[in-house]
Amino acid sequence: MKKENKSIEYYLILILFSILILVSLLQVLFRFVLNLPLAWTEELARYVFITLIYCGASSAAASNRHVRVELIDGVIPVKYRWVSNVIMRLFCSAFCIIIAFNNLEVVKNAHISEQLSASMRIPMWMIYSIVLLMFLLIAFRFLQTAYYCFCTRKDGELTE
Repeated sequence: MKKENKSIEYYLILILFSILILVSLLQVLFRFVLNLPLAWTEELARYVFITLIYCGASSAAASNRHVRVELIDGVIPVKYRWVSNVIMRLFCSAFCIIIAFNNLEVVKNAHISEQLSASMRIPMWMIYSIVLLMFLLIAFRFLQTAYYCFCTRKDGELTE
């Protein structure tokens, strides 16, 4: 059996999904069994779920399993298809960097206003920073796969 090297996203997704299940279980137990709902579990589950989604997007970008339209691939000869894939990945990376850059303003404004989350009282700039960091990670993964396609001159998925 071949041993696979797992990416950082794999372990992060594993941890986040476990936290999500545990927190949701706590909410159900406290709400329906003990009739004492916890306010912080719903908020934590929301933030963990959002982070989980972005980790999945980063993992999909790293392993070439992201959603894309393959209309151009049918027109370009197979031998040169890697060129369009490199260009597409560079555009996706630039798009993610633009989103991260624009999100920087949101983080700054939340930090200046000292806004806190409703029940857990976490500074919101920290929550918004997660989105910024995840988009930077997704951009890095697109750049990584673009480099791989450029160097190998073929379109294949990265080995994790």
